[in-house]
Amino acid sequence: MTNANVPWQLGRHRVGYLCRALGFGGALALLTPTVYAAEPDASTQSLWQETQSAAVLAGGLTVSLNHDTLHDGEALVISVNVPARGYLNVVSIGPDGEATVLFTNKFNRDNLVPSGPLVIPTQEMQFDLQATAPFGPTLVAAFLSQEKLDFAALDGAAGLEDTFAHLSPAARGRLSDLNTRSLTVVARATPMVLGGTAEVLTCAASAPCNKDSAEVTDLPDHMVPGIFLDADERGLEPLGAPPRRVYQKGLQLTESAEGFVPHLYNDAVHYCTVAYGHLVEKAACNGREPQEFLHGVTRPQGNDLLAADMQKAERAVQSAVKVVLSDGQFAALSDFTYNVGAGNLRTSTLLKVINRKEFDSVESQFMRWVTAAGKALPGLVERRKHEVALFFEGVPRTRGLAAEPELPAIDIRAGEQVP
Repeated sequence: MTNANVPWQLGRHRVGYLCRALGFGGALALLTPTVYAAEPDASTQSLWQETQSAAVLAGGLTVSLNHDTLHDGEALVISVNVPARGYLNVVSIGPDGEATVLFTNKFNRDNLVPSGPLVIPTQEMQFDLQATAPFGPTLVAAFLSQEKLDFAALDGAAGLEDTFAHLSPAARGRLSDLNTRSLTVVARATPMVLGGTAEVLTCAASAPCNKDSAEVTDLPDHMVPGIFLDADERGLEPLGAPPRRVYQKGLQLTESAEGFVPHLYNDAVHYCTVAYGHLVEKAACNGREPQEFLHGVTRPQGNDLLAADMQKAERAVQSAVKVVLSDGQFAALSDFTYNVGAGNLRTSTLLKVINRKEFDSVESQFMRWVTAAGKALPGLVERRKHEVALFFEGVPRTRGLAAEPELPAIDIRAGEQVP
């Protein structure tokens, strides 16, 4: 909301601590300008990715912003479409890595909300959330639970002295737990959680602030999906079977694992890419990409690209698997194939044990595919864990990973060495 009656001249500190609480500026109690590093460190990226992944994997919650870009001093309005009465938490993570709980706050101490739209700033707050330095991308993530879950109070604080609270260590542990359990059939005592995200790019007042002004960057941790490295797509079409599509929970897994980048970037093998790992061309970005990508893409456009790209993996799974698969099993194998490629699926021991219905060995075979360029990657380990959880959704397991003998890891690019 905008309230012209609330002055923002706090001495020489025009923006003040309230807009720093948005996560653009970091610490809540600071009334003096603070300089932050322009590039987030590994811990910042981990928290961003963990929060985004937890929200995306949970799904079911729509978060929207009044703008996707903001200049210094411009106001941000966050809207959350709450589908049912529950406990709402809204978190922001700025480019400096500061994680702030926007809801609840000093003015809204109760986060039990009814169904319908909820707008931040709320009427009780009576001030704007304004952009300020450091400039860059900020993540806004919302979580709705059916049992009491308050990110601002998990650390045991008696009350909020500042307007907003930092994300507590206990709350971050909760996010990690949500990230791990969101694709698992959970116990009845675990709160049902929905999630959703949105992102905003902030810029200095005199600087351009739009997607087409963003520089093409190299993102070495973003691996090009293996499905696009398959030179030969023959044999991907299942014979005599109607096309099968991955259901929403499976698409959420791939969204989370790939991560959304709205502008063109060069991935780990220097291929020009956009959105959820959509391959634009098998070469570095050079400014001659299709017009539709030069100015970046929106998240809905990225979702459309992902659904279209996923069809290659879906066809490969339908063609290679000879047994009946549940929705979760089909989605897990489609995500796996999207990541490692159809060729690697077809020659894998994983496929062999599935086709022999040796499901007791499935988990250990999934967990072999966790290295790239000879190094185990935490992101691949998490992705495999989520695929296992999805594969066994509603399916009892008589034996777990611990019962399997230790097996050699497999590089997702080199694939399994077939004797």
